Formats: sequence, C-alpha cells, structure tokens
Amino acid sequence: MPDKKWHKLFRKELIRGRKLRNAFMFQKDDNINKIFSLLSQEEIMKILNEGDIDYPSKIGFKLLIKEPRLAKYAYGILKDYL
Repeated sequence: MPDKKWHKLFRKELIRGRKLRNAFMFQKDDNINKIFSLLSQEEIMKILNEGDIDYPSKIGFKLLIKEPRLAKYAYGILKDYL
C-alpha cells in the first residue's frame, strides 16, 4: 500500500500548491508586477531561497508574515485557512 502513504503525506500540500499556482495564473498583469515588486525585497528573497519548494504553503506563510501586503493577492488561497 505505498500509494496510500504517499497520498496521505502529500495530498494537502499538492492541493495547496495547485491553489497557489491558480491564484497566480489568474492575476492581472498589473497585479503580477506588484507581486514581483514585493517579492524582490532582500528579506523576501532570503525566505524564497531558503524555503523548501516541495512545501509551498510553509514558504507562503513565512512570506505573509514578513510582507503582509501579499495577502491582498492571496485571498483565494487564504480563505481556506480563515
């Protein structure tokens, strides 16, 4: 039953990653420019470079703590946690 273990371990994170991707995909160009402007800050880049790409939700929460203005663009993802 290795498939069940894999599913249990990664299902939630895969769903979160898909929601993150979808939230980004449907942003207007102007919003994407603003997001990248916020993400290009030195402290934010450090979080991105040190984070684990396999767990985007962990990186996302650290980013939101450091740069709360990102929450404006992440509502579709955050509503599941509110």
